[in-house]
Amino acid sequence: SNGQQGVRGRAERLAFAASFQTVYHAHCMYDSSTGYFPILGMMLRRGVNEPWVAYQRRDFADGIGEAYVPLLATERDYPDGAEINDAYARSGDWEEKKS
Repeated sequence: SNGQQGVRGRAERLAFAASFQTVYHAHCMYDSSTGYFPILGMMLRRGVNEPWVAYQRRDFADGIGEAYVPLLATERDYPDGAEINDAYARSGDWEEKKS
């Protein structure tokens, strides 16, 4: 084969690749209109049998430091944008964080 893959077995390779699951995932969430700052929160999945969790970033009252408060957890696939936005809206200070 001289180091080249043929077409034969392609369907099996694709099926194998599709069987993979995300084991660990973390990423920051931003307001798309402001770029990368401020960080509004994060999405985290700690393992295969763990839920996806959306966290909201909140500054400490003294202005020194921050905490991440869980807002949404789901055991199924990654939540869609509307679910995440609804969870942020229910948190009360969503509009403050965006401005």
